Amino acid sequence: MFPNLERCSPAKPVNAACSRSKRESAQAQADRFIYRRVVLPELRKCCHVGWRVDLERCPGNPVIVLNPVVSTSISARIDALFAPYDKPHMPGLYIGIVQDSELIHLKGYGRAEIDHDIEWGPGVRTRIASISKQMVALLLVELARDGFIDLGEPLGNMLPELPSFARDATVDDCLLHVTGIRNDEPVADLAGHTQGAEVTLDSLYRLACRQRTPQRGLGQAFDYNDAAYRLVVRWIERRLGRPIGELLAERLFVPLGMDSAAMTYDEHQLLANDASMYEVTDQGFNHSFWGRSSSGDGGISMNFDDLLRWYRGVLTNMSRIAPLLAPSRRTPDVAPFARRGLFRGVHRNRSWIGHAGLGGCGIFHFPEDDLGILFFGNRSDLRRHTLPFRVYDAVRPECIDSAPPAISLGLEQDVAGGAALQTFVDCDTGDIVRIAQGRHGLLLRHFAQNAYLGRAADGIFETVDGTTSARVKQLASGWEVDLGFGRWQHFIAASALYPTISVPAGLFASEEVGALLRVEPISDSDDILVRFAEGPSPTLNRVLARVAPRTWSDGEFAALHLPAIRENGACPELLVHCNTARNIRYARIGENGERRIDSFPR
Repeated sequence: MFPNLERCSPAKPVNAACSRSKRESAQAQADRFIYRRVVLPELRKCCHVGWRVDLERCPGNPVIVLNPVVSTSISARIDALFAPYDKPHMPGLYIGIVQDSELIHLKGYGRAEIDHDIEWGPGVRTRIASISKQMVALLLVELARDGFIDLGEPLGNMLPELPSFARDATVDDCLLHVTGIRNDEPVADLAGHTQGAEVTLDSLYRLACRQRTPQRGLGQAFDYNDAAYRLVVRWIERRLGRPIGELLAERLFVPLGMDSAAMTYDEHQLLANDASMYEVTDQGFNHSFWGRSSSGDGGISMNFDDLLRWYRGVLTNMSRIAPLLAPSRRTPDVAPFARRGLFRGVHRNRSWIGHAGLGGCGIFHFPEDDLGILFFGNRSDLRRHTLPFRVYDAVRPECIDSAPPAISLGLEQDVAGGAALQTFVDCDTGDIVRIAQGRHGLLLRHFAQNAYLGRAADGIFETVDGTTSARVKQLASGWEVDLGFGRWQHFIAASALYPTISVPAGLFASEEVGALLRVEPISDSDDILVRFAEGPSPTLNRVLARVAPRTWSDGEFAALHLPAIRENGACPELLVHCNTARNIRYARIGENGERRIDSFPR
């Protein structure tokens, strides 16, 4: 498979016959488990002509073939669910539902490209965003299995430019999001990056290399991190001397017959049959771009046909993805819900594995039901994290009665109709949430993410819809909140408990970001105006409200915390949280900028 590569010492060549026998045995067991499931009576009541996955297809033949399958009542419920998107003048999504290896529903809602009225279809391709991570992770795991690389090798062996705290992180730490390395995209925003500007992989790497402190300690916590997957791709390209795209094609895409799948580093690269992304605004739909290049974090593109091939050939093959789901051998299992490129959880008492990506694409498998939900989306307001579970409820409505009752669908209108958002703060971490209580449940806002929560069991509220998932339980002193990371945090009301701490006005600089930040007080208020990337053309100005004695936040994008106050009331430094990047240190400098700060690395 790799004629020009030497196996990684001290690993020994794999006994191919023995390993193949073990894999086939495990797969046979998995197949027996899947096929002994009882087919839902509802799916046997009626049938019409639809699409089915042809399990006997040969490489190169279409994965989608016309076959009669049962789907009339299910399709009607899915159509009703996505009726608001099913208009020719708006973007939408393309969704496929696989039951017992048969594709029982395949339909597009809205358009893949609205300017030229291009409809969705199995040949339409899109960038699959973070779904790319599971493909990169599987590639690395199987290369390690075959002795070409070692997942326990420190990044510093191939990437000596990294700061000292990052060089000790291993390849597997990156795949599990436990490196403690700060995500570089929010830092790029703080440094003056504007949407649509040219931010290359090299410039993001230089930004990572100038970090001086970790966001968290190695292996101490799960922090979802695109930068870690970009680093691991740079590591393997140096280790094996070949582009990641070639490795993916040779090891994964070609054997699975995924002819359209490819790594596309440049988001502006023109691709045949590519869907357009749209930002949804009050004025309509605007073409949207990521504003940066991608690699292992989200750079793979493919058509829907090939996403189905991946689902059939990999995600339903429990013996093949078992290494992805295994816990780390080196660090504590700080996030049992997250694994290498995949998340897992329980919905309606049914387990699931999968991932959703930026822009509205997703791939989810419910092994106990042999049910798959796959979708491409091209609009910014698509609630990709909860969409598969809303679809599951439409496919399996009988399961709703066997699970804790969900709230009524009127919660969004209920909260929007007058329930006030209150601000709460975790004094240990500086995290900010805003919570509104309605008649039917809760609305939780964490930065720009919304979650609508209904009462489940034992006083816990759980997400039923939104752009993020969360669990909440009320305490006498505030709220216990799990922001989707498998750990509870204590939030207290940010009410009038503020001591007389002066507003930290002045000019501050960060060597890690390479940019200035100016804080200005707002008269007759505890609020402050923060000018990020201060310079001739400030690109990011935010008004932050005081939510704790030493913390200001807008509840959506940014937060500012004072780690220490001198006796004279002066503030020597700030800690800034920006989206997923935390604890970025800014030091006070003179108004004339005596300390020289390098510009953002281009």
